[in-house]
Amino acid sequence: MSMIYLDNNRTTTLAPEAAEAMRKFTEEVLASAPDDEVIRGAIEDARSATARALLVRTDEIVFTSGGTEANCLAILGAVMASSPRRRHVVMSRIEHESATFCAAALEAEGAEISFVPSSPDGTISPVAVQNAITPHTCLVSVQWANHETGVIQPIEEIARVAHTAGALCHSDAAQAVGRIPCDPRESVDLASLSAHKFHGPAGVGALWVREKVPLSPAFFGIGGEGRRRPGTRNALGIVGMAAAIRAAGDALFREMGRVRSLRVLMEQTLIDEVPGARINGNPDLRLPNTSSLRFEGTDGRALADRLAQQGIIAGGIPPATEDKVVASRSLLAMGLTLPEVRASIRFSLSRFNTEDEVRRAVEAVKEAVLSQKQA
Repeated sequence: MSMIYLDNNRTTTLAPEAAEAMRKFTEEVLASAPDDEVIRGAIEDARSATARALLVRTDEIVFTSGGTEANCLAILGAVMASSPRRRHVVMSRIEHESATFCAAALEAEGAEISFVPSSPDGTISPVAVQNAITPHTCLVSVQWANHETGVIQPIEEIARVAHTAGALCHSDAAQAVGRIPCDPRESVDLASLSAHKFHGPAGVGALWVREKVPLSPAFFGIGGEGRRRPGTRNALGIVGMAAAIRAAGDALFREMGRVRSLRVLMEQTLIDEVPGARINGNPDLRLPNTSSLRFEGTDGRALADRLAQQGIIAGGIPPATEDKVVASRSLLAMGLTLPEVRASIRFSLSRFNTEDEVRRAVEAVKEAVLSQKQA
């Protein structure tokens, strides 16, 4: 029986369009003596394709090594480019580690960080953001959609609050791009994306920087993306990312509803047929593909391991201690108890999943949960 992959918020399979673009680029450009001019042309074509997918200007795209670097460049770069009198950052409690680690580094250098709490349904309130802003705030950073629960944040309202206070707004859009319509020009000033979240290759991403937004480089050297990001660029990855984001855009409105219906099928069946099954996060304001579920009285990590033995890959919570639950910051911030966090598992679908796969996965989950409860 073939594997059923339901952990797409962690990483995705490579889209055929991306694989073909990379194969062609390797054979026609990289396999012989590489021509620098041809490589630069391919990168600029990819920049244009990425910009079109995001509905932004081509010169606003900065290629990076992935979403982590994009987040670091946005957060560190915005703060370093701000006035020494404005070194205060507002960030949500449910951000990805790449953002919170940047916050810790800035705090060690004297910046002030304010973390906005999450509501019980996983949303970040614009009012809470507004209350955290001070006259010294230079940046507000809130992810577009949460990686654990899929909850979509009111990013337009949050950006409006930041701009009213004279601050910039950054959003980690890694989980949103390719899954829901994203138009950063209508809201934020900086947006991060990662290719391997929308069926592109790993090790490449981008940061959108609104025209005229000041940004200092996070590290230094020559070449690369002008003064914003030095170093040799991953041309092969950039070509693959452009093909992937183009394919994701082409499929978005065709597949978004279908993927949502598969998620609803999975959730509704499990909630109806498994006692104690609950959805983590806002039941409506979520990515179409993401379902964070908890099954009371079970161990989500053990459940994920049992499913993996049957060829069904899902996102389980790593083993936890009383003071540290590394991959469940969002669930804890929402107010879940440690037993509820431990009983949670994430399923994240893609446009390549089928109804048959979902139905098979549901039956396997039901069997695994029942087995745990009877043990």
